[in-house]
Amino acid sequence: MFDLIVIGGGSGGVAAARRAASYNAKVLLVEKSALGGTCVNLGCVPKKLFVYASSLRKEFESSKNYGWDIEINNFDWHRLIENKNAEIKRLNNIYKNLLSDSSVQLVSGKAEFQNNNSIVVDGREYKGKKILIATGSKYRKMDIPGSEHVIYSDDVFYLNNLPKKIVIIGGGYIAVEFASIFNALGVDTTLLLRGRRILKEFDHKTVDFLQMQMQQKGIKFLFENKVKAVELKSDKKIVELVDGKKLEADLVLSAIGRVPNSNDLGLEKVGVKLGNENEIIVDSDLKTSVDNIYAVGDVTGKSSLTPVAVRDARAFADKNFNDRHYPISYDKIATTIFTQPNFASVGITEEEALEKSLEVDIFTASFRPMKNGFGGIDERAFIKIIVSKKNDIVEGLHIVSQDAGEIIQGFAAAIQANITKTQLDDTMAIHPTLAEEIVTMYKKTYNI
Repeated sequence: MFDLIVIGGGSGGVAAARRAASYNAKVLLVEKSALGGTCVNLGCVPKKLFVYASSLRKEFESSKNYGWDIEINNFDWHRLIENKNAEIKRLNNIYKNLLSDSSVQLVSGKAEFQNNNSIVVDGREYKGKKILIATGSKYRKMDIPGSEHVIYSDDVFYLNNLPKKIVIIGGGYIAVEFASIFNALGVDTTLLLRGRRILKEFDHKTVDFLQMQMQQKGIKFLFENKVKAVELKSDKKIVELVDGKKLEADLVLSAIGRVPNSNDLGLEKVGVKLGNENEIIVDSDLKTSVDNIYAVGDVTGKSSLTPVAVRDARAFADKNFNDRHYPISYDKIATTIFTQPNFASVGITEEEALEKSLEVDIFTASFRPMKNGFGGIDERAFIKIIVSKKNDIVEGLHIVSQDAGEIIQGFAAAIQANITKTQLDDTMAIHPTLAEEIVTMYKKTYNI
């Protein structure tokens, strides 16, 4: 019998398996597909490679003022795909070696519960004292006439050709990131969403600034509309909207969210309770409704971020195999959306401050970074700091700029440690940098 069986070889599953094994637990990990999960194979990693590829166009365009003459009309999509595939394969092998070096036994195949202490993989039974479910999430499918003519985020990474015209359905992380990628690669890009704004859960004024930057780059937005049907006509896709309008495109990408990957595990046999979206319900210790069965990551319906899954997985292993228990705070999770420019955020939004009746000061700055100005690029940056009037603590930081993700990471640590605005102001700036604006923003632009 194993001390721990982990179902799912993504970031969370691998982190839990390796950490438990480091405490001399006998661990089995089961994965039916490629190691690394969505993040490595169909998410964060290949997406970021596409972001890098597409963002080079702006660099090439601005290079002329810096003394370079570069031809930018010979982009090779097939070369990008081939090199991306090679990189993903390399990472898959790294994950395999990490498990092997940690003495974690790996089994390839689909796992299904037999009872609360055993699973079956390809007809063979494996028993475990504790079982951890880390099966992640999958894209949400569209249910409309002609949905067979729609592709999803997984498919983008294996497209045979770069389209000339694309319609992207959705307004969340995935939709806006792919809109920026395709637009920067020269694709005529339309973003269609049923709501009034993109990234609706984030700070509204910061999102509005991002949307303006995206529009200036040529991305078209259609708000408060929905797809009624998709029709294939010759080699084109015709998207019919509920208001009667029709859009023509070479490709239609649905990015309307993701759902927990909890089906076909046999959870009903052991009584693991699910929520309304089929997410596995867990308590603060990541335990399901069954005492020895746990779950981490996207399958729990919590914050769908790789670092959250990894942190939860390590906390699970520390508590159950090293008797070390520590609470995990989900209040100030930093995140970046790799649009162009990036959108980065940590802490509360202005809307959340209003909802909680918090008295805060708001500091904002909008400017064109020196690199863009000299390079003849119109792209601007925006920074917003939300400060508690009660104790001067920085409660939120929101940034739209190139490399905003790199900037927010360091400030996230400070905000997690409850840095005050006075302490920010006392920090010596590094000049000339974009990030120096965060520690030199003395004047409030308005109060709430």
